[in-house]
Amino acid sequence: MKRKLNLIILSLVFFAAGTLFTGCEDNGGTFTADEARAELIQAGEEIMYNMGMMMQTPAMETMVFFMGLMDVEFEPMASTNALFTKKGKTYIPGFGMASELVSTLGTLTYSKQMGGGVFQFNFNTGQFDLIDDNVNYIEFIFPANYEALSAGQNNASLRLQDLVIIEVPVDGYTEMLPVSANIILRINQQQVMNLSFQANYNQEGLPVSVALDLQMSPYMFNVNYTGSNGSYIATASLKEGSKTLMQNNLTLTYTQSGDDLESVNGSIQITPLLFTGSMEVLAMDNCNENIDCMNDNMDIEVRQSAKNMKIGMLEYRMYNDPGWGNYPELAVVYADGTYDFLADLFDIEL
Repeated sequence: MKRKLNLIILSLVFFAAGTLFTGCEDNGGTFTADEARAELIQAGEEIMYNMGMMMQTPAMETMVFFMGLMDVEFEPMASTNALFTKKGKTYIPGFGMASELVSTLGTLTYSKQMGGGVFQFNFNTGQFDLIDDNVNYIEFIFPANYEALSAGQNNASLRLQDLVIIEVPVDGYTEMLPVSANIILRINQQQVMNLSFQANYNQEGLPVSVALDLQMSPYMFNVNYTGSNGSYIATASLKEGSKTLMQNNLTLTYTQSGDDLESVNGSIQITPLLFTGSMEVLAMDNCNENIDCMNDNMDIEVRQSAKNMKIGMLEYRMYNDPGWGNYPELAVVYADGTYDFLADLFDIEL
């Protein structure tokens, strides 16, 4: 499989997982190539361990299991329509019910959930049955894991309340975007996760502010995105108790039309790695895979945050793939000019 990774995708992936961080001064020295390579390998192991521990929490395991149950129900589409249609109104899985219009802002028409329903997993049919339509929220009751499924026990619930969605006409169809939501996950009647979300959009349906707060003991995740006139600040924070796992502080500049991301600068920490610098995203997209052009529009330093030492620079190098030929791919370039591709360092497919 071709491993090409566009830098804008890299930045957005980091943003989705990152948190607020102020970069440290470049006064801690620089690792040799061998030392830097060892630090990156060790950092990859630490990052994967931290993420693995978070994914093993009961809340995350139950959410993954729930999504598996829902994937079964969402295919084919006919089953979805039968499952999520009630009294002529169609549920939007994950957001609520599209119903009467309640307010208008410019060209944007807002809709709010005007009804609700409680759906319970049916162990005989493998579907969710509507058991209560006299509520103003949407709730799914289901087994928390394979053990509960085998035992025929619906011991988890996911409630979506305070749901507001936005209808945006895009090229002849209507796109539904979330405006606000509060999501509560319970296992064995104990609350294990709470997520609140609020967003505002401009006339084109592009977000101008986003606030997200997730509490899932011992983890806390916060995201804030705000700005105006094409310049936005994106900060986020993922912590395990007092330990910072990921963090960022990015300034994103868009074109005058707001359709394209023009540049990104700031810092992103995925403990123990710290990425600081800037990239001219739009200019890079116009480089036609010329790595000299792409690197001229990118200046990103990679550091070991705890040791305050420079590992190298993030740059593009040409990668030779037997199946796909040559194409640019991100690499970490060390002090002596040697380099390693990120995908090889972290043993992942990009």
